[in-house]
Amino acid sequence: MTETENIDVILGKRLRFLREQKNHTQKELAEKIGVVFQQIQKYETGVNRISCHRLFQIMAALDISIYEFFSGVRFNNQLLISEEEGKLLGAFRNTDEKFQKAIMTLLAAEK
Repeated sequence: MTETENIDVILGKRLRFLREQKNHTQKELAEKIGVVFQQIQKYETGVNRISCHRLFQIMAALDISIYEFFSGVRFNNQLLISEEEGKLLGAFRNTDEKFQKAIMTLLAAEK
């Protein structure tokens, strides 16, 4: 299996995990993004590659963020986004602007 095929399988497995976590069937997700359920099957098995546009449709349909989608995904023995980074990003986005600026100031001081 080539690296490209491998990432398609990895992302397909992640899609299936997140879809099931959100209690959506393949048919429900397919209807939300305007494809047939067989297309979702192909994405989940890595037979078909998920385009960027389609990935954003899927994330919107499942109400997940990009960091949630890639959190915990490994490719070439590298973690794309760790679980901790994903949680941090989510928490950061859910704080007000003043608190975000304070965090950025703190991080800048650490250098």
